[in-house]
Amino acid sequence: MSISNLEQKQSIIEGEQQMSLQPLIQEAKISLIQSEGLIYPASSDDDIKIEEEPKSTVFVATAQTLKSGIGSGVLFLPSTFQACGITLSSIFMVLCAIVCYFCWSLISQIIRFQESTDTKDPTNKHLTLDEAGGKLFGKGFKIFIQVCTYIYSYSTCFGYAIFIYQSTEDTIPNHMVTMAIMYAIYLPFSMYKRIDRLYLLTYIALAANIITLVFIVGKSSYIIGTTNVNFPKLTQFNFSQLPLQFGVFSFAYDINGVYTEIHASMKNKNQFDKVLQYYLTIFTIMGILVGLLGYVAFGEDTEAVIFNNIGSMDGVGTGLAFLYSLAELASILLYVFCVVKFFDKTINKYVLKNATKCMTFFQEFFVRSVLFFSFAFLGLYVTQINAVFNIMGCVFCTILTYACPIFLYHKARKIQDRILNSNQVQDCEKGESCEKPSIILLNKSNWIYVLSIFCLIFGLLGGISGLVSTIISLQQSGF
Repeated sequence: MSISNLEQKQSIIEGEQQMSLQPLIQEAKISLIQSEGLIYPASSDDDIKIEEEPKSTVFVATAQTLKSGIGSGVLFLPSTFQACGITLSSIFMVLCAIVCYFCWSLISQIIRFQESTDTKDPTNKHLTLDEAGGKLFGKGFKIFIQVCTYIYSYSTCFGYAIFIYQSTEDTIPNHMVTMAIMYAIYLPFSMYKRIDRLYLLTYIALAANIITLVFIVGKSSYIIGTTNVNFPKLTQFNFSQLPLQFGVFSFAYDINGVYTEIHASMKNKNQFDKVLQYYLTIFTIMGILVGLLGYVAFGEDTEAVIFNNIGSMDGVGTGLAFLYSLAELASILLYVFCVVKFFDKTINKYVLKNATKCMTFFQEFFVRSVLFFSFAFLGLYVTQINAVFNIMGCVFCTILTYACPIFLYHKARKIQDRILNSNQVQDCEKGESCEKPSIILLNKSNWIYVLSIFCLIFGLLGGISGLVSTIISLQQSGF
């Protein structure tokens, strides 16, 4: 055999050895990357893409949840306490916190259960409400939840835009200047692909909110201490106003569109119940303090928004109102995150399949800018549409918070029973001990159904109350 033939044969053998080792090398690379906290999510082209594992902590998640919940709604609580009475309002604040905790905790447990059913599937990791619902019920249900979530989140951003314009009017009369400031802050932070990366802005904005609310509590306490408050005349129970104010209580804590994104971003999702407990406890205490002291301090003169009672105070009150309103930009970023993520995924999947980094950047810049200017201009020039968003908000919030738990739980229970039964049959056929599969088991107590039905009825009453209140306000305004 010639030397050339020997060399050719040797090269063929080496090539075959490299090909046989390629899967092992690829597997080693995957293991190395996974050990560094990275995963490979699935793509339509079966390409391997590197994505960071969630790293959010309880502290970051709690701060973001608080920032999502503590918005303009807490400023309306003094007028709500005035309408319904101190004791009745306090009871309903606590009751709503308990109901919300049950609903959101159950939904997060169902999401974790669904993730545990197939830990090897990269599309079954770090799920949000719509994704988990799609896994349980199919694509149609996923689209339905997405429509509810995205419209609700968008309408929330619209409402915050109106609030910012109104609150900064004394400081910056030109709304176009306000819009430019909002956009300058909004755009760079909106480019983040992970919601937990917004932690720095969240801390600053949450601090601004808390400082303002503490000042309101302090100012109200000072007025109570320096004036003769007629405590016997203060309303304790006023059930006649409850039907109209019920919606305010049931939606006061609402964080739909954000909380499952925060849950998905957590490193240890089992700690999410702690996040909910911290959020609901802090919000309830702060809400009752602001509502109670604001009403006691200003009595029958309590305005719809407590800032109107505080006044300018030589510029201090105006400055706090300005600070509080700008802090709501962080809330806008948190609520718009799921909408931006949806558009990014859709465009990358159907439009820009093989986009360059430059094209991707301009696409993301365009999407975020269009979303911002749409609700910013609507909030400036088409404020009448706020009533439409309020009506849709009542409907969608009822669906997302109060209706989803019972339907998702019922479906997840069926899947859990099927998995357990199939596992027992397989083990028993093999003559092995019947062990439970390694899934996160849901509580099978019938009390879950009872409490879920109660929450559904509670939410329906709140939704109807919100609809009636919106319709009455429309009639009074002559819309």
